Amino acid sequence: MLDNRNYISNENINITKLHQWRSLLNELKTEYKKETFINKIKIHFTFEKNSSNSKHIFKIPESKLINKDTALSYVKQLLANINLLLQANLKLDKWKKENNIEGLPLISEDKMWHYELQKKAKDDQLKGYFYNEIDLSLRHKAFLLATHYWEARWILETIDAIENNTEKGTGEIAIKKQWKRRSMLTPCFVATFYMAPSHFVRSQFQGESEEGKAIFEYFPLTNFIDLLIIDEAGQVTPEVSIPLFALAKKAFVIGDLKQIEPIWSIPPKIDTGNLSSLNIIESSQENELLDKLGFLASSGSIMKMAQNACEYETIINDKKENGLILLEHRRCNDEIINFCNELAYNGILKPMKGKAKADQIFPSMLAYHVEGVSEKKYNSRFNIKEVNAIILWLQQNKESIQKAYNINSIENILGIITPFASQKSELSKALVNAGYNINDIKIGTVHALQGAERSIILFSSVYSSKDEGTMFFDRDNKPNMLNVAVSRAKDSFILFGDTQIFNEMNKTPSGLLKKHLNIREMVY
Repeated sequence: MLDNRNYISNENINITKLHQWRSLLNELKTEYKKETFINKIKIHFTFEKNSSNSKHIFKIPESKLINKDTALSYVKQLLANINLLLQANLKLDKWKKENNIEGLPLISEDKMWHYELQKKAKDDQLKGYFYNEIDLSLRHKAFLLATHYWEARWILETIDAIENNTEKGTGEIAIKKQWKRRSMLTPCFVATFYMAPSHFVRSQFQGESEEGKAIFEYFPLTNFIDLLIIDEAGQVTPEVSIPLFALAKKAFVIGDLKQIEPIWSIPPKIDTGNLSSLNIIESSQENELLDKLGFLASSGSIMKMAQNACEYETIINDKKENGLILLEHRRCNDEIINFCNELAYNGILKPMKGKAKADQIFPSMLAYHVEGVSEKKYNSRFNIKEVNAIILWLQQNKESIQKAYNINSIENILGIITPFASQKSELSKALVNAGYNINDIKIGTVHALQGAERSIILFSSVYSSKDEGTMFFDRDNKPNMLNVAVSRAKDSFILFGDTQIFNEMNKTPSGLLKKHLNIREMVY
């Protein structure tokens, strides 16, 4: 097509014009035997990229105008394509009516964003949005059909294995068949880095011992797993994760370098010494390069390694970032993720949930000033006054929360985060004494709650104004700790602590947090 307005896309098929063009092309076909055929074609076809002639509709290669036969063949091909489009559109209309679908699939990213933003302002987020419609109607049916199909396949394969006595073999062929049978029931197997390698091994006969017993050795099933998916990859050190890659054909590595980092057990100097003694590096520059690429056991992660190795790039603000970066954020209220956006992501995240609703029980970002005392216990800290303040606040607001969320118990919508294990222990004891079921409350340090989410997150900061030195969540001025803590909250993040320790004049994570908080005094 010459005119962009005539383009046919999945989201807008101009049926009227298709019929007009089909009639026009059929008329041209009838002119084939006349001497004027080529001239008639030139009225509506051009081989120029741009044409000012309003009658020109179609582009045609110049080679197709050599004679009438090549021109006719080109016209017939266009007619076939138009007929195919019209037939497909009729089938699509019929399918939509049968399945009560109103929308159309989108192929334009701009159009997709327009619809997504439109949905935020509407109560009915299903009607008219194609992917929402099929996701919430046909997907479940398709899933059930696929489930039962593979269950039947599993039954047939298992019967065959039992009849042929191959079910318990440990050789390569038998083990691979076992895993393929299991995959018919569940295609995804979950394991830790430490356990997975031991499950994907095969035996190989090595001969017999002097006593006549068979000797077997076990080898990994290299290049066997179709897809290795690593979740929370930002927390995994290279030496723990790399061996598992030998078992897989492809890897999908998911994580966030701005969230919880790995716990490194190798000091940097020992790491450098090991690399040097094994002749892997010869200079400090090589060590710096390995550090930058994420290879070091003292500072690296599999997420950093994967991101640097990934050929796919995401363009953000005219800059290229390695890997596919998920920019849409749907968990938290906009006020919550705006803090994380400013703290860790340079504003690239696109908040999709919207601001807090007018009837939300608590503000999205709230703090209660609790002037307590931070006490040391072993290598940890606790603050009893903050513990008591949280218990009191829960008692004061329990009924209001139950009513606001239409629930009988508040435990399932609560998360409590603290930087210190000792404070977690004190909170757990106090919650049990107050009659709460702590098995239903997500409670722990930031490390324990990465990946979790709750409607309301309570954060006990523990430190007091008398404590000296850098606070745990401001260490090295990294955003990771507070980024994770705050973004666990879907509706409200509520801090309990001495707000004097958060200085909004400082360019620190805690200083920025204070700028985003609504601060109140505790009512005792």
